[in-house]
Amino acid sequence: MDYSLYEPEDFAANESYLRYYFKLGEADIDFWEQWISSHPDSLDRIMNANRLIQFLSLHLPEDELQVQYERINAAILKLHGQEPTPEFQPVIQEPADPILHPVKRVNFSRRLFSRSVAAAAVLAVVVIIAYYTIPEQREKVLLMETIGINREIVKINQSQQAMQFQLEDGTVITLQPKSKLIFPDHFATDIREVKLEGEAFFQVARNTHRPFYVYHQNLVTHVLGTSFNVKSFRNNSFIEVAVRTGRVEVYERKSPGNGGDKKHSGGVVLTPNQKVTYQQKNSNFQTGLIDVPLPLIPELVKDDSSANRKENFVFESALIAEILPVIEATYGVEIVVDNEATNSCHFSGDISSMNLFTKLDILCKSINATYEIKGVTILIRGNGCS
Repeated sequence: MDYSLYEPEDFAANESYLRYYFKLGEADIDFWEQWISSHPDSLDRIMNANRLIQFLSLHLPEDELQVQYERINAAILKLHGQEPTPEFQPVIQEPADPILHPVKRVNFSRRLFSRSVAAAAVLAVVVIIAYYTIPEQREKVLLMETIGINREIVKINQSQQAMQFQLEDGTVITLQPKSKLIFPDHFATDIREVKLEGEAFFQVARNTHRPFYVYHQNLVTHVLGTSFNVKSFRNNSFIEVAVRTGRVEVYERKSPGNGGDKKHSGGVVLTPNQKVTYQQKNSNFQTGLIDVPLPLIPELVKDDSSANRKENFVFESALIAEILPVIEATYGVEIVVDNEATNSCHFSGDISSMNLFTKLDILCKSINATYEIKGVTILIRGNGCS
């Protein structure tokens, strides 16, 4: 069985997983703990499955299990033209694979076991029926808020427009269509953690004492206070993180867990207007500039003569050596010339209303040069000026 293809409702309806959830079989507990540990990319679906089970089990009192099961079972059998079974008799099966899932004898209360499996069986049926047959109920299940000590909220954007909302710490999230964000009702005192599936833009409220972590599949984005975009859809072969302001660290998550997942390897540090594309097939990080680099927020630009001239970009017989630092300060990029003689060239013109790459196009054409992007650096090639 390839459990990596399971969705949350599949886990919630799996009898072995239910025994693991209710701690009713050592073999199941050992198997699922090992499987979850070796499949960190499935952690979000596992957590969603646990929320489904917890949420529904809280609403299924013991004295209603029999009635609920018989009602649901009768409805299902009727759809298939069959007669309802006379009573609820949960069938407990041993794991199918004796090698991966060896049978162990466990001493526990038979009544507790029957009660819990009964509850699990009923809620599994409820989950499947609600998820697949009733659209409005499916939305309610997906958008539910888990009740408990560690309360988590699930936001799913099923509309065609971006959805914007604010977390308790002041962080503003813009969630794109077909995307999901999971976050706690109250952050911990020393850390802020959220989980993303899809695409979202984060404007993180700065708090140096509580770093902010975004978990998306097997990657982690770690920030202190910044704005950035994450694109992490399950059906894509890549994950992309693009920084608007501030600085972020992006790295692989090697083991599931909290506290920022300190066990990690590789990764990159991004600054404004930089992005990283992570290829999941070969775990490769490729950095570059975002498609349309934007000017930095004014207060983040150093107050010097070059930065002050960024406002209009109107030059009259200015040296390239004077213009390039203005561009670097405005966009937070590095520009290198392969020939020092290029710095002696002059340029006159108004390029204030143009984006970064159009500015560079015009500058280079005026001095008979070209430019190319090498990772996060812009390289200008030319013969220079005498």
